Amino acid sequence: MALSAEQLARMSRLLDEAIDLDEAGREKWLQALSPEHQDLKAALKQGLLAPQTLDIERPSAQMLDAEFRPGDATDLKVGDRVGPYLLTRELGHGGMARVWLAARVDGALKREVALKIPAPNVLRKDLAERFTLERDILAGLEHPNIARLYDAGVTQEGLPYLVLEYVPGKGLVTWADEHRLGIRERIELFLHVLKAVQYAHDRGVLHRDIKPSNVLVTDAGQVRLLDFGVAKLLQQPSEGSLTRVYGRALTPEYASPEHIRGEPLQPASDVYSLGVMLYELLAGSRPYLRAERPSTQLGPEAAAARATTQTRLARRLRGDLDAIVLKALAGAPEDRYGSAAALADDLQRYLSGEPVAARPARLAYRLTKFTLRHRTGVATTAAAAVLAAAVGYALTRISVTERTAPTSAAFADKPIAVLPFLASPPSDESKARGLSFARDLSVALGRTLAHFDWRVIASPVSENQTGPAEMQNLGSKLNANYLISGEIRHADGQTRVDMQIIDGTTGTQVWADRVETPDEKAARSPDLVLLKATAVLRHGVYKVAQGRIASTPLNRLNPSEMVILANDTEDQERKARLYAEARQRDPNLVPALVAWADRLSRVDAAAAEHERNLLEADDLSKHAIQLAPDDADAWYVRGVVLWGQDRYDAALAANAKAIQLDPSYAKSYVSRAVYTISIGQPETALPMLDRARDIDSTVEGVASRVACRAFLSLGRYDEAIQSCEKAIATDESFLVHVYLTAAYAQKGDMAHATDAKARLLRIMPGFTLETLTMHSNKPDVQRFREQWDKHVTAGLRKAGIPER
Repeated sequence: MALSAEQLARMSRLLDEAIDLDEAGREKWLQALSPEHQDLKAALKQGLLAPQTLDIERPSAQMLDAEFRPGDATDLKVGDRVGPYLLTRELGHGGMARVWLAARVDGALKREVALKIPAPNVLRKDLAERFTLERDILAGLEHPNIARLYDAGVTQEGLPYLVLEYVPGKGLVTWADEHRLGIRERIELFLHVLKAVQYAHDRGVLHRDIKPSNVLVTDAGQVRLLDFGVAKLLQQPSEGSLTRVYGRALTPEYASPEHIRGEPLQPASDVYSLGVMLYELLAGSRPYLRAERPSTQLGPEAAAARATTQTRLARRLRGDLDAIVLKALAGAPEDRYGSAAALADDLQRYLSGEPVAARPARLAYRLTKFTLRHRTGVATTAAAAVLAAAVGYALTRISVTERTAPTSAAFADKPIAVLPFLASPPSDESKARGLSFARDLSVALGRTLAHFDWRVIASPVSENQTGPAEMQNLGSKLNANYLISGEIRHADGQTRVDMQIIDGTTGTQVWADRVETPDEKAARSPDLVLLKATAVLRHGVYKVAQGRIASTPLNRLNPSEMVILANDTEDQERKARLYAEARQRDPNLVPALVAWADRLSRVDAAAAEHERNLLEADDLSKHAIQLAPDDADAWYVRGVVLWGQDRYDAALAANAKAIQLDPSYAKSYVSRAVYTISIGQPETALPMLDRARDIDSTVEGVASRVACRAFLSLGRYDEAIQSCEKAIATDESFLVHVYLTAAYAQKGDMAHATDAKARLLRIMPGFTLETLTMHSNKPDVQRFREQWDKHVTAGLRKAGIPER
């Protein structure tokens, strides 16, 4: 009878329960079959009690070897000989065979091998001749990703065996999980499996038992496909001798529907098994029903094993990868990929950002793919404006139907939509420029807001939609919580960008700001206008979110909202409580891990718990990066932690990664300046600080303080004083007064040095040079020490600061 997809899935699971039972056990199991599975009883009975449906041929009496008992195969033990091979350790066993680690002991080639001994049902006296025939064919499979078949034979007792290349490794999924591979790395690993399967298919060999345990990965990351000893020869007119004697290889969870039904197999049957394995590799679970998308069936530990969060993993799988996997798992062979190579081609298209064959060839989908692959060249002409509008609409559709809701309620259920910016004077060229800027801004802003999984999309809008009613209507049409609109103008030697955030549910403005960039700076840094707009908008989004969250009762906040609220409070005890509550509710919440690691790493170096705090911060920051390897905030804080541990090269590397992921985050440049000063290179810090100020004016205070230290280390005392005086207005760190006191004293202006020292002692009564050493956690770098002693310590001594 024909079985539905749901029935086949249930049958697969049920067969797994009974497949290893003997005939009496199977009959008893069938009699106890629960009522909800009675519709499968006939099919199960045929599969379990009628071996001919699984291609097991009942031999005649003349075919049996009376001297061989089926139990002999399970009586083997370490130290036994099988042909010229000595068994040294059992590697594994299953319903079809046992595998031993063995060594050849007859003086021939010495190597460790995997010796596989099928579990016999019946044996034939002419088995050796037929076994050798199949051995010769299988031995012709020479591929770097296929474990070699070295030898085969039949013992004097009639026991057949295969001698295969021994591959010390772990199953594909296990290896990928243990190495916390991301989705791209898993696909790249899987492509090696597809190459091996296609190679075998091209030579007329089906595998028929593809599953993760038959794909081993070595410590070096090399893939080996095993177990071709149970393959079917496509061009054979009938089943090979091993199949007729030992039965069809069948692992129900990975077997195709036609395999379970005992129908003829083809390359698409192996493709189905590959699809199941790909599903498990990506989602951490197996498909119960073929129609269930991997993105909706994530295993409980899937995100951690893939170094991300559940939300981000689901979003990564949604769309192309869901479609690819489901096509490989189609019920009818003709609806699947026709070959392993076709599946590989589609996965490669996904990795390259090209449209995949598994999805409908809709214009919006293909335009979206085209734009993502050619971000730089699109929207440079008026024609690109039309493309950008189409792409924006496609992205809007994708955001609604193919993305998961992020964690924060402020922007959780719907995206933020960036509308085309107005540009003057009006022309086709300026319209294209406004569309292009909105598109680039949506990408940059989305990257910088990814820490909380907030979504940002580029969306088209007609020019007459400018009032509150029109904006409200547009917010509803785009299904967006907030709309970002603005205008770009060039006048008086600078570029001015006006921006506003509009509530998509009311059409009213909730925030507005402006950034201005002088032409000479824009000429030196063409991306500066975009980075400044991104930085200012990030502050605006957080301000709007914090205002909305602050008005929400605490018991209705989710963990991410608690982190946002904690970041906005000056009450340190409340901040700690909110962080702790967020982490308790979600131990893998990246923003909470990052915020807590940052707080711990900044505890006073003189505090007794400093070392313990740094160790905890180290663990938290590493865990955050494992969960979210593309999170710029996680890399920024990782750099802060490493710097606190005096691991300066590593801190610089982490900081560089943070800047690469989000070049609009000005504090990353400030931190980089601190690190370069700490390794005795203050001259390289100054351009970093200029870059930070150019991007985000809110870092002026801390940037000026760090610049003061850099100038002081270079002996440029006037510039150091100027920077410190500027920093005092907004930077409350006592170090500003330390640097200012030293700079005035080194300049010889003792009157101002005395005033600066008085301010320092009001902040820190009893301050001494020993106190400074306790609080500064300075590195043991010779050049830095020389600079510090020459310019800072000497200046403080001149100002009359005592040693202790």
